[in-house]
Amino acid sequence: MEINVSQWLNGDSLEDVMTDQELIKSVSQNTDEVDSDNDDDCEVEAIPIKMSHSEGLKALEKALNYVEQEKAIAADVLLIQQCRDIAAKNRSMQC
Repeated sequence: MEINVSQWLNGDSLEDVMTDQELIKSVSQNTDEVDSDNDDDCEVEAIPIKMSHSEGLKALEKALNYVEQEKAIAADVLLIQQCRDIAAKNRSMQC
């Protein structure tokens, strides 16, 4: 490890000596390449639309039907039932 650090500090005999302008140009070109590469990776996150209590209740009822037909463990069924009951209570309070 010390050898690598020493070599790095001393420099490589094959290194090019750049002027300030060459260095700035080199960095600017690399930055432009990185920016154009990242454009494809950037995804705009959509702001989620708030789900109504009625929609939530319907979704939880479907989820409950699904876990019951798949013979899920009782704890999973109870958890979804509790969530469904909360959604139903919130829906009735909203009306």
